[in-house]
Formats: sequence, structure tokens, C-alpha cells
Amino acid sequence: MVSESFENIKALCLNKKNPELQELVTVLTANPNAAHEADDSGRTLLSHAAYRRDLYFCKHVLSANPDAVHRADSKGFFPFNWSCRGRNFAVAGMLIDLNPTATNIQDPILRQTPIHHVLFSSGIDIYDIINLLLKFDQGAIFKPDVCGWHPLHYVARFHDDPRLAKLVFDAHPEAMYRRCQRLKTPSDWANESHHNRVANFLRSQDTLRLQALTHYQDGHATTPVHYVFQHEDVSVGAIKLLLKDNPDYLEAPDSNGNYIVHLALALQGEGFHYDRTKLSVDIVALLIRDHPNSLANPDSDGNYAIHLACQKGNFDLINMLLDKSECNLSTRNSDGKLPIQLLVDCGKARLMDYQYASAFYRLFRKHPAVHDIFANEC
Repeated sequence: MVSESFENIKALCLNKKNPELQELVTVLTANPNAAHEADDSGRTLLSHAAYRRDLYFCKHVLSANPDAVHRADSKGFFPFNWSCRGRNFAVAGMLIDLNPTATNIQDPILRQTPIHHVLFSSGIDIYDIINLLLKFDQGAIFKPDVCGWHPLHYVARFHDDPRLAKLVFDAHPEAMYRRCQRLKTPSDWANESHHNRVANFLRSQDTLRLQALTHYQDGHATTPVHYVFQHEDVSVGAIKLLLKDNPDYLEAPDSNGNYIVHLALALQGEGFHYDRTKLSVDIVALLIRDHPNSLANPDSDGNYAIHLACQKGNFDLINMLLDKSECNLSTRNSDGKLPIQLLVDCGKARLMDYQYASAFYRLFRKHPAVHDIFANEC
């Protein structure tokens, strides 16, 4: 049996008229033991508050019972899993930090993951929550539910948001060709649901892949992966599909002597939209994680990946390369420039910029010998 105060707070949480938060806090403050109780389904006040999407009240419940974040209900769902159903980014972000293992939970009957739960209906925070989930648990994106629906099926069926479709497609591009138990692909669901923008996006990625496989020798491209970089529709997902077919594409330069990593780094720059620079970061992150040897070759001007990142002043890429790969910090390009010199040339007008100063300091600390080389030439 649960206390009357627990039932009162639960009723307020489930009240569709959304009572004042202060009323919930007042009742809980007077009855803090209610935060330790659970109803017949095993759900605590934190689970109810997470589903109700009240960050303020969730914090008060946690202050009364910090262990509630690790308490699962009868289905095995933690408060984080209920926050995914409630689709509030702030609540989900707080709870996933406290209990990241909850991202692995699947519905025992429907086999839905937290990603499925978020995509099942609409909400303004869906993109941000999916992006958060992908950072904590890449494995959930590959799991279908009991009916064979992958997350990309959910996007196509319930949303007409090409930005969301691209995020999910980039994480698991093979799902574009998977059929659920009703023998429908995500493209079929997008067309049937009249989600034209998602249908057009999926069609463009399929077309780009087929064109790359059949016409890649046109122009400067020497492999299908080189070909996709010549098109506006280039995406991480399209590159993943092609590299899965043949990883050896990474070992071949184009007719200008550029390898795939150099084409990825060339996407960044002032002339491109922010999304293109982010795309550059995402592709390089993919290469570092799955194909680290692909960063071992210089371009036709003797620039390695770290040279090009410093040349553009892209601090995200500089930090990523310093953290996760072997960098040629003491190697000069064909103009005789070290990476740190290229960063100085790029950042002359930003000497007081924190990011610039941080990258400059990290380059010195990563390879102390660069300090002597650089100092002798200044």
C-alpha cells in the first residue's frame, strides 16, 4: 500500500489541467517519504514527473530520493525511459547523465527502444533527444521493434522532417532498404503518409548511391565515394553505404591527388552553410572511428588532416584529431608550413579568442618539439 500523499502527488502529476508546479513541490516537501514509494506498476514519482515533463519537479523528487533514477518499474523502465515517452529534452538530458544504462532498455513485448518511443509521436524536442541518445548509445539505432520497424521506419511514418530523417539515416543508412513485417521500406511509409519532404530526402540518397556506383569515373572521381563529394546531397549515410560495399575506396586518391579525408575537410569553410561544416566534422569522426588508417596520406600539397583543420581554423576538428588520431604535427607541407603555423596564419585577427588560444596551446603540449621549431622561425 502506498501513502495518501503519494496518491495525491501522482494525481496532480496526471492531471491534464497541469496544476501549478508549486503545488506539487509543496505537497512533496510536506511528505518527502512519498519520493521513495511506487505504485502497483512499480512507477515512482520520478517516473511520473519525467513523463509529465516537469524538470523543476523532477529535481525536487531527486533531492528527496537520489536513488529513484535507478529504480525500474515492472516493465523494466527507468525514469529516463518515461522521459523519452514524454519527449522533453531537458528532463531526458538530466536523467541520462544520471543513469546512462537506461538507453539499452527495450520494451519486453513490443521490443521498442527509447529511440522508438521518442519517434512514436510529435514534439518540439524530438531531434535534440534523438541526437542525445545517439551520442550515448549507438546500438539502439540498429534494433527493430517486434514488427521489424527500424527507427527510420518511424521517422518516415510519423514525421515529415528531413532534418530528423537525415540524423537517423546517417546513423543507420542500411535501414533505408529494410522491410518491416508489412513488407514496406521507410520510403514506402513516407509516400503512403504523404510525407513528401522525407520521401524526397530518401529518394535523393538512393539516387546518389546508384549514380555514384555507375557514373563515378566521370570527372575527377576515381571511386564512388569521391563522386558523392561532388554533389550537394552528400551525407554521412551515403558514405557509410559505399564504404560498407568496399572499404578499399579509402586507399585511392582522385585525379587531383586528394583522398576522401581531404575532400571531407574541404567541405568546411566560410563559403558554406554551418551544416556543411558540421558535415565535415561528422565525416572525419566516422573515418577516425572506423577507418583510422585513412588519415595517413597527405594531399597533393603535402597537407595532412591536421594541416587542413588548422588552415581552416576548425577547432572542433583540431581537438578531435588531437584526441583520437596520430597527428603529423612536426611535418611540413609543400609550402614549408607546420600545422601550428597554419593556425597562426588563420587566427592573426583572433589572438584573444579563447578557442584559438586553446587550440594553439594544445598543439604545443601535444608535440613539445614543435615549440622549438616554431620559436626559431619567429
